[in-house]
Amino acid sequence: MGASCGTFLGRSAVLGVWAVFEVESHLSGDAVRSAAIRERAKETCCSLGVCGVFLLIDERLPTGRPTVKAIGYVRVSTEDQAREGVSLSAQREQVRSYCKARRWELVEIFADEGASGKSMDRPGLQAAMAALEEHRAEVLVVTKLDRLSRRVRDILQLVEEEFADNGATLASIGDNLDATNAMGKFVLTILAGMAQMERELIAERTTAALAYVKKQGRYLGRVPFGKRRDEGGRLVPDPEAQKELRRARAMRRRGASWSEVAERMGWTVSQARTRLDARYRAAAYGKQRQRKR
Repeated sequence: MGASCGTFLGRSAVLGVWAVFEVESHLSGDAVRSAAIRERAKETCCSLGVCGVFLLIDERLPTGRPTVKAIGYVRVSTEDQAREGVSLSAQREQVRSYCKARRWELVEIFADEGASGKSMDRPGLQAAMAALEEHRAEVLVVTKLDRLSRRVRDILQLVEEEFADNGATLASIGDNLDATNAMGKFVLTILAGMAQMERELIAERTTAALAYVKKQGRYLGRVPFGKRRDEGGRLVPDPEAQKELRRARAMRRRGASWSEVAERMGWTVSQARTRLDARYRAAAYGKQRQRKR
Protein backbone atom coordinates (compact mmCIF):
# COMPACT_ATOMS: atom_id res chain seq x y z
CA MET A 1 0.00 0.00 0.00
CA GLY A 2 2.83 2.39 0.94
CA ALA A 3 4.72 1.60 -2.25
CA SER A 4 1.60 2.16 -4.34
CA CYS A 5 0.94 5.47 -2.61
CA GLY A 6 4.54 6.54 -3.16
CA THR A 7 4.36 5.57 -6.81
CA PHE A 8 1.12 7.51 -7.21
CA LEU A 9 2.58 10.62 -5.57
CA GLY A 10 5.71 10.31 -7.65
CA ARG A 11 3.77 10.09 -10.90
CA SER A 12 1.53 12.96 -9.81
CA ALA A 13 4.59 15.06 -9.09
CA VAL A 14 6.09 14.31 -12.50
CA LEU A 15 2.82 15.23 -14.21
CA GLY A 16 2.62 18.40 -12.13
CA VAL A 17 6.09 19.56 -13.10
CA TRP A 18 5.42 18.54 -16.68
CA ALA A 19 2.33 20.77 -16.64
CA VAL A 20 4.36 23.67 -15.23
CA PHE A 21 7.03 23.38 -17.92
CA GLU A 22 4.37 22.88 -20.62
CA VAL A 23 2.68 26.11 -19.60
CA GLU A 24 6.02 27.93 -19.49
CA SER A 25 7.03 26.66 -22.94
CA HIS A 26 3.76 27.87 -24.47
CA LEU A 27 3.95 31.23 -22.74
CA SER A 28 7.54 31.79 -23.84
CA GLY A 29 6.96 30.51 -27.38
CA ASP A 30 9.52 27.67 -27.00
CA ALA A 31 9.12 24.78 -29.45
CA VAL A 32 10.07 22.22 -26.80
CA ARG A 33 9.10 18.68 -27.65
CA SER A 34 6.94 16.68 -25.26
CA ALA A 35 9.64 14.04 -24.67
CA ALA A 36 12.16 16.67 -23.63
CA ILE A 37 9.63 18.18 -21.24
CA ARG A 38 9.06 14.77 -19.63
CA GLU A 39 12.78 14.26 -19.13
CA ARG A 40 13.14 17.68 -17.58
CA ALA A 41 10.21 16.95 -15.28
CA LYS A 42 11.77 13.63 -14.15
CA GLU A 43 15.14 15.25 -13.45
CA THR A 44 13.46 18.00 -11.43
CA CYS A 45 11.51 15.45 -9.39
CA CYS A 46 14.68 13.49 -8.59
CA SER A 47 16.53 16.58 -7.43
CA LEU A 48 13.71 18.17 -5.42
CA GLY A 49 11.69 15.26 -4.10
CA VAL A 50 7.92 15.18 -3.94
CA CYS A 51 7.51 18.05 -1.43
CA GLY A 52 9.88 20.25 -3.34
CA VAL A 53 7.99 19.54 -6.55
CA PHE A 54 4.70 20.68 -5.08
CA LEU A 55 6.39 23.86 -3.80
CA LEU A 56 7.69 24.42 -7.34
CA ILE A 57 4.21 23.96 -8.79
CA ASP A 58 2.73 26.39 -6.27
CA GLU A 59 5.46 28.94 -6.99
CA ARG A 60 5.52 28.80 -10.78
CA LEU A 61 1.94 28.28 -11.83
CA PRO A 62 -0.14 31.48 -12.31
CA THR A 63 -1.26 32.97 -8.99
CA GLY A 64 -4.62 34.22 -10.23
CA ARG A 65 -3.68 37.89 -10.07
CA PRO A 66 -5.57 40.08 -12.55
CA THR A 67 -3.93 39.95 -15.97
CA VAL A 68 -6.56 41.87 -17.99
CA LYS A 69 -7.17 45.58 -17.56
CA ALA A 70 -10.69 46.81 -18.12
CA ILE A 71 -12.57 50.09 -18.15
CA GLY A 72 -16.28 50.48 -17.60
CA TYR A 73 -18.80 52.72 -19.31
CA VAL A 74 -22.20 53.61 -17.87
CA ARG A 75 -24.93 55.85 -19.27
CA VAL A 76 -28.39 56.90 -18.20
CA SER A 77 -30.96 59.18 -19.78
CA THR A 78 -33.95 60.81 -18.12
CA GLU A 79 -36.23 58.41 -20.05
CA ASP A 80 -34.31 55.37 -18.79
CA GLN A 81 -34.61 56.45 -15.17
CA ALA A 82 -38.34 57.11 -15.49
CA ARG A 83 -39.15 53.94 -17.45
CA GLU A 84 -36.76 51.33 -16.05
CA GLY A 85 -35.38 52.80 -12.83
CA VAL A 86 -31.85 52.49 -14.19
CA SER A 87 -29.24 54.43 -12.24
CA LEU A 88 -25.56 55.14 -12.71
CA SER A 89 -24.72 53.74 -9.27
CA ALA A 90 -26.45 50.43 -10.07
CA GLN A 91 -24.57 50.15 -13.37
CA ARG A 92 -21.25 50.94 -11.68
CA GLU A 93 -21.84 48.20 -9.13
CA GLN A 94 -22.61 45.68 -11.90
CA VAL A 95 -19.40 46.57 -13.72
CA ARG A 96 -17.31 46.26 -10.53
CA SER A 97 -18.83 42.89 -9.63
CA TYR A 98 -18.34 41.55 -13.16
CA CYS A 99 -14.67 42.56 -13.30
CA LYS A 100 -14.07 41.10 -9.86
CA ALA A 101 -15.64 37.79 -10.90
CA ARG A 102 -13.53 37.70 -14.07
CA ARG A 103 -10.41 38.67 -12.07
CA TRP A 104 -9.95 41.73 -14.27
CA GLU A 105 -8.32 44.91 -13.02
CA LEU A 106 -10.87 47.71 -13.31
CA VAL A 107 -8.93 50.84 -14.18
CA GLU A 108 -11.74 53.39 -14.36
CA ILE A 109 -15.46 53.80 -15.00
CA PHE A 110 -16.58 56.54 -17.38
CA ALA A 111 -20.12 57.91 -17.24
CA ASP A 112 -22.62 60.01 -19.18
CA GLU A 113 -25.61 61.23 -17.20
CA GLY A 114 -28.75 62.44 -18.94
CA ALA A 115 -27.31 61.54 -22.35
CA SER A 116 -29.35 60.02 -25.16
CA GLY A 117 -28.20 56.86 -26.90
CA LYS A 118 -28.96 58.42 -30.29
CA SER A 119 -25.68 60.34 -30.49
CA MET A 120 -22.15 59.01 -30.09
CA ASP A 121 -20.84 62.48 -29.27
CA ARG A 122 -20.83 62.03 -25.50
CA PRO A 123 -17.98 63.17 -23.20
CA GLY A 124 -17.87 59.96 -21.15
CA LEU A 125 -17.91 57.67 -24.19
CA GLN A 126 -15.24 59.69 -25.96
CA ALA A 127 -13.06 59.56 -22.84
CA ALA A 128 -13.50 55.77 -22.70
CA MET A 129 -12.49 55.44 -26.36
CA ALA A 130 -9.45 57.62 -25.71
CA ALA A 131 -8.43 55.35 -22.81
CA LEU A 132 -8.57 52.31 -25.12
CA GLU A 133 -6.59 54.17 -27.77
CA GLU A 134 -3.93 54.98 -25.17
CA HIS A 135 -3.86 51.25 -24.26
CA ARG A 136 -4.78 51.94 -20.66
CA ALA A 137 -7.12 48.94 -20.85
CA GLU A 138 -7.94 45.99 -23.12
CA VAL A 139 -11.66 45.54 -22.47
CA LEU A 140 -14.58 47.93 -22.33
CA VAL A 141 -17.32 46.65 -20.01
CA VAL A 142 -20.94 47.81 -20.25
CA THR A 143 -24.08 46.55 -18.53
CA LYS A 144 -25.98 46.36 -21.84
CA LEU A 145 -25.25 47.15 -25.46
CA ASP A 146 -27.80 49.96 -25.53
CA ARG A 147 -25.65 51.85 -23.03
CA LEU A 148 -23.21 52.35 -25.90
CA SER A 149 -25.82 53.11 -28.54
CA ARG A 150 -29.24 52.06 -29.75
CA ARG A 151 -28.09 51.98 -33.37
CA VAL A 152 -26.55 48.88 -34.95
CA ARG A 153 -24.33 50.96 -37.20
CA ASP A 154 -22.79 52.85 -34.27
CA ILE A 155 -22.06 49.73 -32.23
CA LEU A 156 -20.58 47.81 -35.16
CA GLN A 157 -18.45 50.81 -36.06
CA LEU A 158 -17.07 50.85 -32.53
CA VAL A 159 -16.30 47.13 -32.61
CA GLU A 160 -14.85 47.05 -36.12
CA GLU A 161 -12.90 50.31 -36.04
CA GLU A 162 -12.28 51.61 -32.52
CA PHE A 163 -11.84 48.26 -30.76
CA ALA A 164 -10.04 46.43 -33.59
CA ASP A 165 -7.63 49.31 -34.25
CA ASN A 166 -6.71 49.52 -30.58
CA GLY A 167 -6.49 45.77 -29.98
CA ALA A 168 -9.36 46.02 -27.49
CA THR A 169 -12.59 44.11 -27.06
CA LEU A 170 -16.08 44.55 -25.65
CA ALA A 171 -17.93 42.80 -22.85
CA SER A 172 -21.65 43.29 -22.26
CA ILE A 173 -22.84 41.92 -18.92
CA GLY A 174 -26.59 41.80 -19.53
CA ASP A 175 -26.16 40.33 -23.00
CA ASN A 176 -23.59 37.72 -21.84
CA LEU A 177 -21.36 38.84 -24.67
CA ASP A 178 -17.60 38.76 -25.20
CA ALA A 179 -16.75 40.00 -28.69
CA THR A 180 -13.24 38.57 -28.86
CA ASN A 181 -14.05 35.93 -31.46
CA ALA A 182 -16.13 35.40 -34.59
CA MET A 183 -19.07 33.89 -32.70
CA GLY A 184 -19.07 36.78 -30.25
CA LYS A 185 -19.14 39.29 -33.10
CA PHE A 186 -21.97 37.36 -34.75
CA VAL A 187 -24.02 37.43 -31.54
CA LEU A 188 -23.16 41.12 -31.15
CA THR A 189 -24.66 41.85 -34.57
CA ILE A 190 -27.88 40.04 -33.64
CA LEU A 191 -28.23 41.72 -30.26
CA ALA A 192 -27.48 45.16 -31.65
CA GLY A 193 -30.11 44.53 -34.34
CA MET A 194 -32.65 43.72 -31.67
CA ALA A 195 -31.81 46.95 -29.83
CA GLN A 196 -32.40 48.96 -33.01
CA MET A 197 -35.63 47.08 -33.73
CA GLU A 198 -36.90 47.92 -30.24
CA ARG A 199 -36.17 51.59 -30.80
CA GLU A 200 -37.87 51.62 -34.21
CA LEU A 201 -40.93 49.84 -32.79
CA ILE A 202 -41.19 52.50 -30.08
CA ALA A 203 -40.93 55.21 -32.73
CA GLU A 204 -43.64 53.53 -34.84
CA ARG A 205 -45.99 53.25 -31.87
CA THR A 206 -45.39 56.89 -30.96
CA THR A 207 -46.06 58.03 -34.52
CA ALA A 208 -49.25 55.98 -34.67
CA ALA A 209 -50.45 57.40 -31.35
CA LEU A 210 -49.77 60.99 -32.46
CA ALA A 211 -51.59 60.39 -35.75
CA TYR A 212 -54.61 59.04 -33.86
CA VAL A 213 -54.68 62.04 -31.52
CA LYS A 214 -54.45 64.46 -34.46
CA LYS A 215 -57.25 62.62 -36.23
CA GLN A 216 -59.41 63.27 -33.18
CA GLY A 217 -58.78 66.98 -33.69
CA ARG A 218 -56.61 67.39 -30.61
CA TYR A 219 -53.62 69.70 -30.80
CA LEU A 220 -50.35 68.50 -29.20
CA GLY A 221 -47.86 71.20 -30.13
CA ARG A 222 -47.10 74.55 -28.62
CA VAL A 223 -50.22 76.72 -28.51
CA PRO A 224 -49.72 79.78 -30.73
CA PHE A 225 -50.52 83.23 -29.45
CA GLY A 226 -54.19 84.05 -30.02
CA LYS A 227 -55.34 80.46 -29.47
CA ARG A 228 -56.12 78.21 -26.52
CA ARG A 229 -57.06 74.57 -25.93
CA ASP A 230 -60.64 73.68 -25.12
CA GLU A 231 -61.65 70.79 -22.87
CA GLY A 232 -61.28 68.31 -25.74
CA GLY A 233 -57.74 69.44 -26.51
CA ARG A 234 -58.75 71.29 -29.67
CA LEU A 235 -57.43 74.75 -30.61
CA VAL A 236 -59.98 77.55 -30.37
CA PRO A 237 -59.55 81.35 -30.53
CA ASP A 238 -58.65 83.14 -27.31
CA PRO A 239 -60.86 86.26 -27.21
CA GLU A 240 -58.48 88.42 -25.16
CA ALA A 241 -55.43 87.51 -27.22
CA GLN A 242 -57.37 88.11 -30.45
CA LYS A 243 -58.11 91.66 -29.30
CA GLU A 244 -54.39 92.28 -28.78
CA LEU A 245 -53.59 90.94 -32.23
CA ARG A 246 -56.21 93.19 -33.89
CA ARG A 247 -54.82 96.20 -32.06
CA ALA A 248 -51.23 95.39 -33.05
CA ARG A 249 -52.20 94.86 -36.71
CA ALA A 250 -53.99 98.19 -36.75
CA MET A 251 -50.79 99.87 -35.53
CA ARG A 252 -48.79 98.23 -38.27
CA ARG A 253 -51.29 99.41 -40.90
CA ARG A 254 -50.88 102.97 -39.61
CA GLY A 255 -47.12 102.68 -40.22
CA ALA A 256 -45.80 101.82 -36.74
CA SER A 257 -42.42 100.10 -36.67
CA TRP A 258 -41.88 96.71 -35.08
CA SER A 259 -40.13 98.40 -32.14
CA GLU A 260 -43.06 100.77 -31.60
CA VAL A 261 -45.59 97.94 -31.74
CA ALA A 262 -43.53 95.86 -29.31
CA GLU A 263 -43.17 98.75 -26.86
CA ARG A 264 -46.88 99.63 -26.85
CA MET A 265 -48.03 96.01 -26.58
CA GLY A 266 -45.46 95.01 -23.96
CA TRP A 267 -43.89 92.44 -26.26
CA THR A 268 -40.37 91.91 -27.50
CA VAL A 269 -39.61 92.78 -31.12
CA SER A 270 -39.21 89.07 -31.88
CA GLN A 271 -42.61 88.32 -30.33
CA ALA A 272 -44.24 91.09 -32.34
CA ARG A 273 -42.84 89.80 -35.62
CA THR A 274 -43.63 86.15 -34.79
CA ARG A 275 -47.24 86.95 -33.88
CA LEU A 276 -47.99 89.27 -36.79
CA ASP A 277 -45.72 88.25 -39.68
CA ALA A 278 -46.52 84.80 -41.12
CA ARG A 279 -43.30 84.65 -43.17
CA TYR A 280 -41.15 85.52 -40.17
CA ARG A 281 -43.04 82.97 -38.07
CA ALA A 282 -42.44 80.23 -40.66
CA ALA A 283 -38.73 81.07 -40.86
CA ALA A 284 -38.37 81.06 -37.06
CA TYR A 285 -40.14 77.69 -36.85
CA GLY A 286 -37.82 76.26 -39.50
CA LYS A 287 -34.73 77.37 -37.55
CA GLN A 288 -36.10 75.73 -34.38
CA ARG A 289 -36.56 72.41 -36.21
CA GLN A 290 -33.02 72.55 -37.59
CA ARG A 291 -31.60 73.12 -34.11
CA LYS A 292 -33.51 70.10 -32.76
CA ARG A 293 -32.06 67.89 -35.49
